[in-house]
Amino acid sequence: MQTAGASALGRILVKLGRENGLAVISVVRKDEHAQLLREIGGQHIVNSSSPTFEDELKRKSHDLGAAVCFDAIGGDLTGTVLSALPDGSTLFQYGLLGGSTTTINADDLVFRRKRITGFWASDWVKTQSIFELLSLQGSMKKSVGSQIQTEISQTFSLCQTVDAIQQYAANMTSGKVLLRPV
Repeated sequence: MQTAGASALGRILVKLGRENGLAVISVVRKDEHAQLLREIGGQHIVNSSSPTFEDELKRKSHDLGAAVCFDAIGGDLTGTVLSALPDGSTLFQYGLLGGSTTTINADDLVFRRKRITGFWASDWVKTQSIFELLSLQGSMKKSVGSQIQTEISQTFSLCQTVDAIQQYAANMTSGKVLLRPV
């Protein structure tokens, strides 16, 4: 399972899941985000704006045996997602896009054997051996340009930085913006 399902990383995870035969449950906020994921092969998409969100998320996570969630949002959504996961699951918190404190139900930790842990990629890389990193690099090279790619929505000159930031803030899902030094 993943939150921020329509983000650049979210789309990559959907593609990699499809390629490797793994069901990926993607949590999105808008219908157009769900449609975007369907267009790239996403099958298990749940809209957090739906009135049936919590029930649908719990049903999908139990039906598919979701054991891991990657959460980029934080806040109240983290607790909702953790509660929807089957007993014994782990949630990796790697972002706080929601901008608020992560809240969880202690019942999930104490009686349902669920875990929540922080994940920061730069710290994780430091724990890997050179052989593990080389293996990972080789795997990633095969997917760069197909499954692993970031959409670019617009390019701006440096003197248009304010416009670039406004464009990105208003349309984050449409892709990144690039700044040119000219």
